[in-house]
Amino acid sequence: MQALDLVVTAFAICTPLIYAVIGETIAQRAGVINLGIEGQMLMGAFAGYAAAFAFGNPWLGFLVGGVAGFGMSALFATMALWAGVNQITSGLAIFLLGSGLSAFYGRPFVGSNAPTFPDLGLVKEFNATNIVAILLLAAIVYIFYRTPLGIIVKAVGASADSTFLAGFSPKKIRYAAVLTGGFLSGLGGAALSLGYANSWTEGMTHGMGWIAVALVVVAAWEPLYVLPAVLIYGIASMVALIMQTRGIPISPYLLQTIPYIVALAVMAFFASSKQNAVPRELKKVFAELDF
Repeated sequence: MQALDLVVTAFAICTPLIYAVIGETIAQRAGVINLGIEGQMLMGAFAGYAAAFAFGNPWLGFLVGGVAGFGMSALFATMALWAGVNQITSGLAIFLLGSGLSAFYGRPFVGSNAPTFPDLGLVKEFNATNIVAILLLAAIVYIFYRTPLGIIVKAVGASADSTFLAGFSPKKIRYAAVLTGGFLSGLGGAALSLGYANSWTEGMTHGMGWIAVALVVVAAWEPLYVLPAVLIYGIASMVALIMQTRGIPISPYLLQTIPYIVALAVMAFFASSKQNAVPRELKKVFAELDF
């Protein structure tokens, strides 16, 4: 496999991660960490597939998946931002809730045949969800670096008090950031079930939401670096798969750990240089934890 083919294929299979990582990046830049992404993606994958099955339209299912993620993130925002529940605890609750609900209500759709997005012929698994991911990422990068809205979101993550004194409501901005992230993570889940796997199975994200949280750190909380961060993980996954198919005498269980080891290595390598990149308001979330 040539280098370009490897990159394109890695992008195609990791597109659900792009939605999730860009959504979590927006939330964390506003000073909120949402550990419920895995549950939001599972609900997006289930709801999107169920809607496509019911209405016979993958585009409608894709949108419903986003709405499902939006709804889960709204519940998280209500607990963390309105009720004042610790963000870590709230995120874990959303993860467990999304995992349970999707598993319970998704059972009738296991093995069903819902209409999904067809491949566009560029590479296998490259379809409309990949193109939408590119357009959304480009739009969000533009908003973050070229518009007042992006400046406000970053300002809230840097100092909520200063943003308040400037006449903006940090809580409203954080609500909007979390809801946007939830919608995007729901789209990521729907992209997984309708664009890549073309099916629904319980727990089909396999920890993808947790990887998304880690890749936000790899991307240094910058939307501009989301695509390179995801590609690093995707290429490592492809290399592990190629090594398995070529019969390299290494346990497949060890080969499956390669993407995670690479992500951790990148995080460790850049750890010292990224200390100043962490939004200051995000540091307060961890400071509040009482062990």
